[in-house]
Amino acid sequence: MINQMACYIFKKMKDNNAIDEENMDMYVFGIEILLITIIKYLGLFIISLLLGVVKEAIAFTLAFSMLRIQAGGVHLESFWQCFVITNIITFSFIFLSKALPISHTPLYSVIMLIISAILVLAFAPVDTENKRLNELEKKLYKKRSIYVIIIGSLITISLGLIYKSFITYGNIVSLGFLCEGITLTPLIARKKSYEEVN
Repeated sequence: MINQMACYIFKKMKDNNAIDEENMDMYVFGIEILLITIIKYLGLFIISLLLGVVKEAIAFTLAFSMLRIQAGGVHLESFWQCFVITNIITFSFIFLSKALPISHTPLYSVIMLIISAILVLAFAPVDTENKRLNELEKKLYKKRSIYVIIIGSLITISLGLIYKSFITYGNIVSLGFLCEGITLTPLIARKKSYEEVN
């Protein structure tokens, strides 16, 4: 479905002389990525709107995505698997955060940030079929991943200390980092994906 939409958009752009046919595969792939991103985040926003947790979803998604861009992580086989699992994880973690006793929230946040940092140091970045990295790139992405987790943690802790109302969001940000950190671990899906390529 996504591929068909991407091919249709490519054809329309080609018919209007906006692009040439020479690099069709590259253009179609780029359009697919754009469509996937739009559908995924639009779906996430609509569901968060219906559940009344838009701010929480934004906080979780920002933390998760910022670290994922640098660190990578396990990828599922299809877009719809990714879409469903992403939404289940996002909203489960948001409601888990809301269920935690507010008096212990700062402690939970700090623990989750520490675990996230350990996972990043141990496993980032992830080399996958879609994103092959050489040794120089691995060092660069690891360094960037560490910067993201350190800066994100400092901002989260600082805002939590300054604004008590931010504590709940800080907990959600910590869960976002933790969730991404977990996707870096050498799970069966990642091993399988790597073995299939080799």
